[in-house]
Amino acid sequence: MASERKVRQTVAARRAFEAAPSSPEWLNYQDLERLNEAYPPLASYGYSNDSYYQRGWERSQELLQSGGGKLKKCRKSLELGCWDGMVSYFLHQQGLQAHAIDLRDLGFDPRAVEAGVKFQAMDATALDFEDQTFDLVFSYSSFEHFHHADEVFKEGLRVLQPGGYFFLAFGPLYMAPTGLHAGLSVRVPYCQLLWPEATLHQFTDEIGTERIDYAHVNGWSLQRYRNLWQAYAHEVKTIRYHEIPNVRHLDLVQRYPSCFRSKTDAFEDLIVSSIFVLFQKR
Repeated sequence: MASERKVRQTVAARRAFEAAPSSPEWLNYQDLERLNEAYPPLASYGYSNDSYYQRGWERSQELLQSGGGKLKKCRKSLELGCWDGMVSYFLHQQGLQAHAIDLRDLGFDPRAVEAGVKFQAMDATALDFEDQTFDLVFSYSSFEHFHHADEVFKEGLRVLQPGGYFFLAFGPLYMAPTGLHAGLSVRVPYCQLLWPEATLHQFTDEIGTERIDYAHVNGWSLQRYRNLWQAYAHEVKTIRYHEIPNVRHLDLVQRYPSCFRSKTDAFEDLIVSSIFVLFQKR
């Protein structure tokens, strides 16, 4: 019954979106005040030592199982945008020579450092590794933040051995309900598409929540990622590919369709939240 309701709402939202004018439109400040009160506070992502440990374990198991057991044969891995690096910690525990990089070294978990994970502060668009150094390159929850994701992908392939695996799991994408990664500042889903940046800054200043850092996300649409994969189809084989939807807030699309239609021509941009993909280098 719930699935049927979601299907009906998705169909209704799509119709409203496709019929809406594409001229620029935003909601006003009063709408922001009103709607923000209608949504509960967002639960914290989890930055405790226990959270890092549990998340690292779960992701490492998902990663190793993603290729039907083939990734368990990998010997040397590189994690892009690692932050705490606990996924690499668990890979190291299972016998991989684990390397992990992040633009800043502020988040490296001491447990992973002490265990032997080779951490480096490094720009993912200019990796300081030789060609074909690794047989596994991966990234969790970072690809939506890389402003030059195409350059990161190119570099990841450069340092990957032929036959090696490139795994990405990331989101929410920018136009998805929580794509601005701003839920602790503004509660309203799709706020990045409903109000201009200046209005959101004014609001967070007045209510005393943290200002939204627009530079924290890359603003890429779903189609831009699809184009990236297509551009490298001659270099990689797709082993697994999933676009994960989030249709929980399509009532906003149905109520304010022109706010969305003026930001994108593709309804899919609004409902695909995350991407899970495993490539193998040819």
